[in-house]
Amino acid sequence: MFTSASWTLEARALACSCGLLVALAACGGEASKAAPADERVAVLESRVRELEAALTPDAQPSAGFSVACPAEWQTLGPIGAASWTCRDRRPLPDGFWPNCNVTAAPVQLDPVTGTAQSAREALETSLAAAPELRSARRLSERALELHGERAHEAVYEHDLWTQPLRVLTTVAVHAERVYALSCAAPPAAFAASEPAFRRIARSFAFER
Repeated sequence: MFTSASWTLEARALACSCGLLVALAACGGEASKAAPADERVAVLESRVRELEAALTPDAQPSAGFSVACPAEWQTLGPIGAASWTCRDRRPLPDGFWPNCNVTAAPVQLDPVTGTAQSAREALETSLAAAPELRSARRLSERALELHGERAHEAVYEHDLWTQPLRVLTTVAVHAERVYALSCAAPPAAFAASEPAFRRIARSFAFER
C-alpha cells in the first residue's frame, strides 16, 4: 500500500475498492464518464464478462494468507493489484457489487530507527500518500488482533467515483509486507453488507 510505485497500484485497488463495474471505469476502464449511461454500462458489462471468463471462480489465494468468501458471495481471484477478490453475487440496483479485496506491498521502515511500520502507521502513510484519499472522511478506527497478529481497522468514505463509497479496511504487517483487506459499498447499502464484510475480515489469517 504504500508509496512510490507500489502505492500507485494500491491506491487504485484500495481507494477505488469497488465492484467490478465501478472498478473497471474508475481504475482504468476505457469507458468515458461523458458517454451515455447505457453505453457505459454495456461496455463495462462486456469487460466484466471477459474478466470472469478468464478467472477460476474457486481460485484460492496463494500469497501467504488465507481468507474465506461467504457461500452467498463469489470468489473472483486476483484482479489488477488485488491478489484476492470476492463480491456479493447480487449487484445493487445501481449496478455496484459490494466486494472485498486483498492487496499487499513491502512494509516501509522508519527512516530514523529502521524499524518496520506498525499496521496503524502503514495505514496512515498510505492514506497520506494518496492525493485521492487525503480528504477521505474517517468514521471510525481501532486496533485489533487477527489470529494473533496485530492489525488496524478503519472505516472511511471517499468520493472517487460517481457516488460516495464507504470502505472497511483492515491492515496487518507480516513477514516484511503490509496487507490490506478492503471491503466497499455505497453508504446507504453499507449496513446490509457489513456483517459479510466483518466475517471476511475475521477469516483473514497468515499461513504459517
